[in-house]
Amino acid sequence: LSVQNTLKVGTVLHSTSDALLAALSFYFFLFYGLKGTAQIGQGIAQMLGYNYPDSFSEPILADSLQDFRKRFLTPLYDWAERVLQLENGVHDDAAYFARLTLLLGGLGLVMGRGGCGLLWGVLAALVLTAEHIYLEKKLYMPPIQMRRVLVIAIILFSMGLLRSRNMIECFGFYAALLGINGIMLSDTAAYLMRENWLVLLLCTVGLFPLRRMLHRLPTGKSLHIFYLVIKGLTELLMLLWAYSELLSRYLRT
Repeated sequence: LSVQNTLKVGTVLHSTSDALLAALSFYFFLFYGLKGTAQIGQGIAQMLGYNYPDSFSEPILADSLQDFRKRFLTPLYDWAERVLQLENGVHDDAAYFARLTLLLGGLGLVMGRGGCGLLWGVLAALVLTAEHIYLEKKLYMPPIQMRRVLVIAIILFSMGLLRSRNMIECFGFYAALLGINGIMLSDTAAYLMRENWLVLLLCTVGLFPLRRMLHRLPTGKSLHIFYLVIKGLTELLMLLWAYSELLSRYLRT
């Protein structure tokens, strides 16, 4: 949060690396803010005897924008499919675009900043509709790893529009992204990287499904115990680190 608040368009956002850092930090802000709130709700529900499923299904593994929409805030996706779907399953691309615009435009106003958030929702609905038509026609599909990288790139690039307060800031972000003033980090962005490298590293690692990766490792009784110990220690350290970070920020204020 401190990184993305400091990297304001028009002040320290000078180069391509600055713009990428700003987009990445804003995505972390959205993802972990929503995920943390959902997990707090899960914990309260479990204390009351209810078991709610995860709200996020490893969105970094999405191989299309449609797949990302399903994985990112799954309950919202399920609700939207029930409420906004056409009767009798009638296929209509214009209606599909209109429903997505209604949903994503509202989300853009909530998560974004004014008109830029609304414009993000409209453009996101347009891109999703185009991909929906493309997938229906069963045209050429690149390899899955390439598709995942492409989805991540599109999501990160869209953060520039979602985080901007007005179109001037938006143009400034994409000008920096295109390397108008160079590629290397500015002094301010480099300082933020040095001061927050551990936080950014943990946020990046947290995007990947560590548990799934552990399940793919060799099995065996001794190894299973080792994995359980490592997983428990990792979760304990992450929890202690999170509390210490919150406490340090509280004391600094």
